[in-house]
Amino acid sequence: MAAPTVSASVLELGGSASSDTTASFTVPSGGAVVCFVGNSDGTPQDVTSITWSLGGGEALSEVSNGDSGIVQSFVRGHWWKLDNPTAGSGTLTVNFASSTFAYAIVGVAIANPGTISAAVWANGNGSANDAQVTISSATNALVLGGQYRLSDGATEAGGQTLLQEGQGGGEGYVSVTSKAGAASVTSTWTPGSGTVSNWEYVAGAISIAEAGGGGGSSSILLTPSFTRMFPALRHF
Repeated sequence: MAAPTVSASVLELGGSASSDTTASFTVPSGGAVVCFVGNSDGTPQDVTSITWSLGGGEALSEVSNGDSGIVQSFVRGHWWKLDNPTAGSGTLTVNFASSTFAYAIVGVAIANPGTISAAVWANGNGSANDAQVTISSATNALVLGGQYRLSDGATEAGGQTLLQEGQGGGEGYVSVTSKAGAASVTSTWTPGSGTVSNWEYVAGAISIAEAGGGGGSSSILLTPSFTRMFPALRHF
């Protein structure tokens, strides 16, 4: 078994568009691609599809999405995944239901991935409130956390490794981090400056198990008394 690791990541920022494509990044053989998308508007648009450019165009599947849950739910976050994509240097194309005011796309390549969990979401608002989400994970797993917030920045807590961050369309601020797995893992971001739409935020996390996790080799325990009765089994 091998612990999953982040082998590459990419950030694409934009606004007032219904589709966008990232710069190229490389996915290793036997790896996985995960994608966090944050978008904002009076009625933020859903992500309808995400495609990996290699292998004739391979479709990611949606893990789930969540929104800020308050006011007009100005912000929304989305996690998508693709197990065992065609390896190599490719791009992600994200399509929205219609043109969205501001968005941020973070693609992440994973080496040695096991099962990718369901996503856990948290939301809220307020300039003094951290964006924080907690997920059940395991030792040797890898937790990815993403937050999208209407502020001019955010700072990840200790223990989180920053993968990508930036301001989407001049509005929502995205930050995606990784953190070592444990029984319970919390990802936290402290907001920066700005006072946009009540400081709404959405944060989501997924856990990626170690490759081969959950399995194990079977064995037979031969006691001394048992092998005396059946000598041939000494060499089993």
